[in-house]
Amino acid sequence: MERAETYFGRMGYLIKSVDGQTVEAEIEVPSRERLNWIRLYLHHPEGKPLQSVRLNGVDINPAANDLIEIKDPHGSLRLIAKF
Repeated sequence: MERAETYFGRMGYLIKSVDGQTVEAEIEVPSRERLNWIRLYLHHPEGKPLQSVRLNGVDINPAANDLIEIKDPHGSLRLIAKF
């Protein structure tokens, strides 16, 4: 999804599966309103839980088996999740 107009401003994202265990996401955070968080739910087709998440090169902990919570997001985000 590109350049979608939202209440918070224009945003976009691209989510793709690299292989059966890795998902990559690119997110353009809206700039009109500062966000407290973005929640991203990633479901593995076999029900596997998230094992690791990297956000802009920094390891973060998944909030739950399929939930990633990005606090104080801004700008362009690159995320790599492994199941």
